[in-house]
Amino acid sequence: MQARLMQRAFATSHAATQDGVGHRDMALPSAGLADLVGIVRRRFGLIAIIVALSTGFAIWLGLQVQPRFTAIAEIVLEPRHGELPTGGLAPPDAVMNPSLAETRIKFLTSSDHLRRVLASLEQASGMFPALEMPPPSGPDHGERLRRNENGWLERAWQDPALPVMAFWSRLTRSGQWRPPPADPVPPSLDDLEKGLKVFQEGTSYVIAVSYSATTPSAAAAVANHVVDLYLQEELARRRRTIAQASGWLDDQLVALKAQLEQAESAVQGYRITHRIAEGNRLDVTNQQLTDGHRELTEAEADLATRQARLDHVQTLQRQGAVLAIPPEFGSSPGLLELRRRELELQSQLTELSLTFGDKHPRIQLIRTQLSETRQKIGQEIAQEIARMEGEVQLAAAKVRTIRDRLANVQQASSVTQQAEVGLHELEREAEASRRLYENLLQQQKEIQLATDSIQPDTRILSRAMPPDRPSSPPPILFAIPGMVASGVGGILLVVLLERLDRGLRSARQVQQELGLRCIGLVPRLRWLGRKRPHQYLAGMPLSIYTEALRSIFVALPGATRDYRPTGIVLVTSSRAGEGKTTLAVSLATYASLAGKRVLLIDLDLRHPSVARELGVKPRCGLVEYLCDERALDEVVHQLPGTNLHYISIVRRPVDPLSLVSGQGLAAMLQRMRMQYDWIIVDSAPLLGITESSVLAQLVDSVLFATRWGSTSRDIAGNALEILEEASQTLDRTPPGIYSVLTQVNIRQHARYRYGDAGEAYHRYNRYYAN
Repeated sequence: MQARLMQRAFATSHAATQDGVGHRDMALPSAGLADLVGIVRRRFGLIAIIVALSTGFAIWLGLQVQPRFTAIAEIVLEPRHGELPTGGLAPPDAVMNPSLAETRIKFLTSSDHLRRVLASLEQASGMFPALEMPPPSGPDHGERLRRNENGWLERAWQDPALPVMAFWSRLTRSGQWRPPPADPVPPSLDDLEKGLKVFQEGTSYVIAVSYSATTPSAAAAVANHVVDLYLQEELARRRRTIAQASGWLDDQLVALKAQLEQAESAVQGYRITHRIAEGNRLDVTNQQLTDGHRELTEAEADLATRQARLDHVQTLQRQGAVLAIPPEFGSSPGLLELRRRELELQSQLTELSLTFGDKHPRIQLIRTQLSETRQKIGQEIAQEIARMEGEVQLAAAKVRTIRDRLANVQQASSVTQQAEVGLHELEREAEASRRLYENLLQQQKEIQLATDSIQPDTRILSRAMPPDRPSSPPPILFAIPGMVASGVGGILLVVLLERLDRGLRSARQVQQELGLRCIGLVPRLRWLGRKRPHQYLAGMPLSIYTEALRSIFVALPGATRDYRPTGIVLVTSSRAGEGKTTLAVSLATYASLAGKRVLLIDLDLRHPSVARELGVKPRCGLVEYLCDERALDEVVHQLPGTNLHYISIVRRPVDPLSLVSGQGLAAMLQRMRMQYDWIIVDSAPLLGITESSVLAQLVDSVLFATRWGSTSRDIAGNALEILEEASQTLDRTPPGIYSVLTQVNIRQHARYRYGDAGEAYHRYNRYYAN
């Protein structure tokens, strides 16, 4: 099992380069490109739909966008020596700092500035309304729209070519013709914020102010008004800022001076009161605290380890599972000898059980000796538990001692450091007051120098002119990025869908992920009507489905050899709905058609399905035989018209595990080996059900059914681990485990181009009588 787990981990680490396609020595770029091409080929239909819909939507969006015109005005920053944008002073090396341009851009795009721009435009030309004006609506606005629409319809009726020209001009925006403009629509604050762009041109100190509108004149007017109003407000804002800062600093300096004197006096008084001198005042108790915490950590860790071991053993003892306590909890010579004696007696009991009955005297004697040996083992383990309890008590006492010592050290340290903590706090307060006072004093001097030299530091470099052509792209250009973006998005989507697919789809993936040999791919049958798969198999001996069952039968050990003893094949899966019952019935049907004496046993005691799959309703079954209510000959039935015998489940037991693990089932299987060539057992799924792992200890081979593309690798791996752990407990050769992919979609499987039998079924189906 460890070898298979290591192989599964190795395969997972190389899944990106070997994903079931290609060879191990293939280079990484080639394998990645081949995988990508394969994914695009398999999902080309989905990609084409995404590209077509996205491209059409992009063109439609482009047609809805109204052409816009952009006008640009430029201003240049010329800050004078010693001036900051906030009105304060700057040292000579800070003049013309790049942050100056960022500050101007924030001012130009602020909401308050834009509101003043809209109000100024209304007062200057009457072209735009005030901010309080409601949105365009009402009878006047509707009348204007109807008048423009009626005029456009009249011209289109007189000139039939006008609509075609209009559509092409709107689609490409390459000509000068465009439909008659509608009445100007007043902009809102939101429109102004969206249309206005303010940015720095390269690394220079030139700021460009651009505005996009539906008409060239509106674009130029707004851009110029934004610049003009900003220049007017710049000087007034700087003067107001300096005046307010000067008054505020005067008041703050008076209060901070008194606060600083009070803080320094408090520091000196505290030193005198607590007799604290200058210099290093570190306490040696810090090292003691560090050593004490380290010792406490080690002692607590040792106590937790011993307590955990003791709790585990006591839990097993309370549950009555004393014999399940591992040997490492007690290593005395007497206990080791008792465990060795127990293994010898158990081995002798197993060997004699195969030859003699349960009531044989030798078997009774060995069972008595085995019971006495286990009692002695329990006594030895009880003594070991008592010793472990003593060790836990000693470790707990050590922890309490260290904690008491550490508490005393901490108490002594807190007394010596309490005075220093108070002094540090007073010193920090005094230092903070001193720094704040010095900073405000420096700013007061800078403001006094800047009051007499306030001048604007911005001038207009060029005014905005009405543009001749629209700045928005034509709608036809929306198709190219829409097509590219949707194509890339479609490819990423299908790649994501493929990577998220954790299902098993090929024999090579089963080998790499589970470490199992996949001996067959069973196709999915459709349109059978009332006919069952095993009936279809019997009626179509040359079909793909029959060929898949034939390959599974031949791959099983001893299928083509008559002298081999009877083989018991267990058919199971990781969970329900993976086609294990159909596989078991179909395999049994084919083996009977091949001239073998076959017995099909339904051992899914929770949800029996063999009788339903065969279309029969027997009166008694396996449960009645195991409960000694019926003879074996009464529960073995023959399928009419075939050489197939079966044992079904008619009554469900209360405790399925007791029937499976009892001696009656094992004895029945041994008896049936003498009468049949093949015994095929249909069991319950492995995950969440215990019976299948017990049945795996009674068979020669296991067929692990995995649904193609549906069962995830994690689920199959967990179920396989349960099966392998059950096989490790046997004292004989473990059963061979083989994997079978069921319900394979042959057409879709061929698209992956694995080069296996599934692809051959699809490409060369003329060889099969479907």
